[in-house]
Amino acid sequence: MQLIKYFYKNTDRNITRSIICFSLISLMLIFASENGFSPFFFKQLIFIFLGFVIYFLLTIINIRLIIKHAYFCYVVAIVFLLLTIPLGISINGSKRWIDFGFLHLQTSELIKLCLPILLAKIYESHKKNITNKIHLITFSVTLIPFTIILKQPDLGTSLIILSIGLLVIIFTGYKIKNLIYAFIGFVFLSPFLWNHLKEYQKNRILNLFNPDENSLTAGYHAIQAKIAVGSGGLTGKGFLQGTQTSLDFLPETHTDFIFAVYAEQFGFIGILLLLSLYYFFIFKAFKLSIAMHSDFNRILSLSYVMIFSIGLIINIGMVIGIFPIVGVPLPFISYGGSALLTNFIFFGLINNLNLNKTLIAD
Repeated sequence: MQLIKYFYKNTDRNITRSIICFSLISLMLIFASENGFSPFFFKQLIFIFLGFVIYFLLTIINIRLIIKHAYFCYVVAIVFLLLTIPLGISINGSKRWIDFGFLHLQTSELIKLCLPILLAKIYESHKKNITNKIHLITFSVTLIPFTIILKQPDLGTSLIILSIGLLVIIFTGYKIKNLIYAFIGFVFLSPFLWNHLKEYQKNRILNLFNPDENSLTAGYHAIQAKIAVGSGGLTGKGFLQGTQTSLDFLPETHTDFIFAVYAEQFGFIGILLLLSLYYFFIFKAFKLSIAMHSDFNRILSLSYVMIFSIGLIINIGMVIGIFPIVGVPLPFISYGGSALLTNFIFFGLINNLNLNKTLIAD
């Protein structure tokens, strides 16, 4: 008990309490999505327990070891991404995981952890002379995992990775004029990028604008998700009373579409409460990140907060039909070991940086 009290005392209590709330909501929704106890429920319970162990232990590690080996961590993450090509298992047409028995490791989660560390290290090393060359290096090391992940294929995660690279460049003072040029270049390159998407990815983007055209195939997920969200009304149908869920109309209820399960059962008021909890959590983490005492700490912390926030926006956006279905989980709530443990590591490291910010800055 003394050890638990020590760890709890040495983490940000607002963040810790929010994560506890997310974990309870996750278990409740997985229970509801499977209409009772299931293997998914018990596995998620174990993942949450492991996540909290990692979260608290990260408060006492020597963060300098991670900083020192930033390049090595990045290379290891890239190697795992490449190993997914010959060794990965295919689920729903995507080859994103390596099977370690109990855990299917989604290798792109490693690059979410390691890429921001390397980017922060690059800018910290050149903070007195940040040139366009440094920005180009940053973009290049971002482009490598982006390309590999896009080929898996995993459009959602690849876009998150690309966004983080671009946001870090913006954080470090890249000129707005150059960003406009880059955007114009992206527009001209978009036909080339379109031709390199898988057919089902193209269909998902096209069905964003007209899901009813393929209501039984590519548009089915989007239509059923919106029906579930809308049927919740103001106050919801009640816990375990969601017909879209219980009658199996809604696909992937415990993973990508768990927000639709929540919306159907708890309605608009419930959605406001959940979004308020997310807003409070992100605001507190963002406030901690801004207050960091070094460029490295600030860039790394903000990168992790932005990865979390972008994942949240994409998941809710695809469920309510304003983004294409790209397979991004709802942070801390969707079932899944790799993504869940990654989020615990994100905020464990942010806690560590916050607690040791003066020491590290010196």
